[in-house]
Amino acid sequence: MDIFAASPGLFCNRMLAHLISVHLCLFLSGLSSYLYGEKHNGSKDTTQFLLKRGIFLIILELTLVNFAWTFQFPPSVIYFQVIGAIGLSMIALSLLIFLPRWVLIGLGFLIICTHNLLDGVHFNFESPMYIPRAILHDRNWFSLGEIFKMRTSYPVPPWIGVICLDYAVGPWFGGERIRVNTLASTL
Repeated sequence: MDIFAASPGLFCNRMLAHLISVHLCLFLSGLSSYLYGEKHNGSKDTTQFLLKRGIFLIILELTLVNFAWTFQFPPSVIYFQVIGAIGLSMIALSLLIFLPRWVLIGLGFLIICTHNLLDGVHFNFESPMYIPRAILHDRNWFSLGEIFKMRTSYPVPPWIGVICLDYAVGPWFGGERIRVNTLASTL
């Protein structure tokens, strides 16, 4: 979209969609993961919960969401977009929640602030790092043979940083709930 040629209504609509949709989904994913762990048996159950949900979102992206974009079954091209990126972020968080909260906060800020340093790193199609790089950071096409073509459309690393921060703010929300319940029981 050319921001200088777009109408103010279209510009505001697109800007709100970009700022609210993924950010809100990831915030709620990180926060709800923390609250789930508080309600259940802590990190072990939360890891399983996040791993299952992340895999489910990736499968959903590759099947139902892809079909909704292409109306083809089986598809000639698979698109890996926002839902898949959120799924990969949940899987990454499932491995990181065992870290202390201050480490999650530091790691989250580090990833968010430095992920663009990887913009200049590229690999040839023949390199074994081409496909992981395409999935994690680039908007790129790749194929495996004549049959399988895939388009990655959303970078994953910044969202891993965001979901780490969102998980780390969980105590603020859990603590409020506990404080209100304690206050209500004393009255």
